[in-house]
Amino acid sequence: MRTVTALAVAESRGLNGGRMLAGMVVGYEVAHRVGRCWHDSREVYQACGSWGSVASAATAANLMDLGPDQAWEALGIAEYHAPNAPMMRDIDEPAMVKHATGWGAMTGVTSALLASRGFTGIPSILGFEGYADGVEGIGEEYLMVGGVAWKQKGYACCSWAHAAARGARELMDEHGISLEGIDTILVEGFHETVQLGTELPTTTEEAQFSVAWPVAAMLVDGEIGPAQTLEERLDDPELQTVARKVTLVESEALNELVRLYEQGDPRGRFASRVAIHLEDGSVYRSGLVDEGSRFPNPVWDRPRMDEKFRWVVGSVLDEGSVERVLKTAWDVANLGDVRELVEVCGEGEGRL
Repeated sequence: MRTVTALAVAESRGLNGGRMLAGMVVGYEVAHRVGRCWHDSREVYQACGSWGSVASAATAANLMDLGPDQAWEALGIAEYHAPNAPMMRDIDEPAMVKHATGWGAMTGVTSALLASRGFTGIPSILGFEGYADGVEGIGEEYLMVGGVAWKQKGYACCSWAHAAARGARELMDEHGISLEGIDTILVEGFHETVQLGTELPTTTEEAQFSVAWPVAAMLVDGEIGPAQTLEERLDDPELQTVARKVTLVESEALNELVRLYEQGDPRGRFASRVAIHLEDGSVYRSGLVDEGSRFPNPVWDRPRMDEKFRWVVGSVLDEGSVERVLKTAWDVANLGDVRELVEVCGEGEGRL
């Protein structure tokens, strides 16, 4: 969301690549802080498009060269008009709204534009005395250095299902389990994992916000990506057969690990346990499997990032376009005008 905001504002103003990257850093640093404050003050879990609108306002305000007073008003405007994004209702009934990222970015940019013209907003939650400790250090302590996690290649689905999918695949590979011999796949998870459910999907959103479908895709194809979650694949009989074998059970022990994680305790994690029951009566158990998005995240070097980019966009861009976008993106800090990147993304067969 901060990236989209930064690119849009930088493009409209003809800014250079280095300037755009600086605006993104501002957005991410505000995002880390406002997200904590936001969730602490609300009982209903909000998707990132809600509190992210404030971070997007910070990005836009920075790139528009707003002064401190106007930037502060932009944060308050964005917070007041932020989309109400009750994420767990979307988990229960997956829809195209997803994380409200589009509306969050639009709210952030609009808030900065309004502030630049004298519009005022409510006092930002970032100024509340009770959150002073979390806000101190901005501009000196960069939380994004150890606080940005990347989804692994092959896992294009809700991160709450990652551990189950990986655990099932590891059991299958380790013990030479055949798909035909599986009777049931029991996934023990924390509350949010269980809420993803096991219903067969009819839309790509339902496929991504599921446990059964990602597990089936990982066992059948060895990955969860566009080829497994777009609508044209959802009537695949093999995937459906495996998905029907997945059952879920909630674990209070795994819920406690999530609570520890949210408190910053190093023992905390988002995890699952998987047990594959075979038709011959054999049972293979995974033990505790971590979701994988740990902080600080393992280092992503250029080859690894390139590989994931090619995997994600290969279905919409031809090979030549992919390589041109990659080359330009890696050189973005040296671009005299970020419109060069925008132009490259629109060239060739397919469009980003």
